Amino acid sequence: MTDSGFLGTTSTIAAAQIGDDSHVQVYAGGVRHIKADRRVNEWQAPLGRPIVKAAINQRQVVVALSGGSLVYFELDNYGQLNEYHEVSFQESAKKVRGANSLLSCL
Repeated sequence: MTDSGFLGTTSTIAAAQIGDDSHVQVYAGGVRHIKADRRVNEWQAPLGRPIVKAAINQRQVVVALSGGSLVYFELDNYGQLNEYHEVSFQESAKKVRGANSLLSCL
């Protein structure tokens, strides 16, 4: 299928429907948010820090970058996927009780 909005030239780490009418594709180089009208918004992973793992639910995406950072995205009320912050795993482990479970979904 050529009109899906998905990148067909790279391996997909995770893909899912998000919100009511859009999809997300996570690959080593970034996150693609594909809307129902075929518009695509893309977040690119930092140079030299590819995405290695990802988890997606109905309104949220979290990706783990090589080197131990997490990047969190959330779907807003207008259907836009927004990046909220990037934190190192060590930083998040200090803030979250039971940090080993933090990446259990990844």
